[in-house]
Amino acid sequence: LEAARVAALRGHQVTLWARSPAVANAINRQHRNRAYTGIVRLTPRLAATTDAQSALSSAALIILAIPVEFLRVTITPFAPFLSRIFFCLSVPG
Repeated sequence: LEAARVAALRGHQVTLWARSPAVANAINRQHRNRAYTGIVRLTPRLAATTDAQSALSSAALIILAIPVEFLRVTITPFAPFLSRIFFCLSVPG
């Protein structure tokens, strides 16, 4: 989330993919993700969706911040949409 927040603060339009519709709605409507950012408001340039294709439709870069043991299962829904996109992999410890 921090990489997405920084990119958005630097003027990039950022779309997060969320597994949970409730998390996506909170980010889009309240500009918050209380589980990760507490009461800190997120920039409106940061949007969220639960739809993999929508998340990647205009992506020039994907930043993956997923523990390596969950990487394969998490990105499987994205496979049909990944042919032209560059990755930056961040494995949280």
